[in-house]
Amino acid sequence: LEALDRVPQLLQLDISYHAITRLQGLGRLTHLQELNLSYNGINRIENIFHLRQLRVLNLTGNQITTIPT
Repeated sequence: LEALDRVPQLLQLDISYHAITRLQGLGRLTHLQELNLSYNGINRIENIFHLRQLRVLNLTGNQITTIPT
């Protein structure tokens, strides 16, 4: 996810089925509106709370057991 720093205006991102285990490299995607992270190895939600424009978040098929408030 390192190359994402070069596209801060990105609105949609689909990185499903990529064996991702941690949410990293999303820091500069402040315009992101849709994020598909389905069917990875994610077990907790982190590093996305700064994405104020995010409207759609797909985490289907991950091992998330709790959702932070």
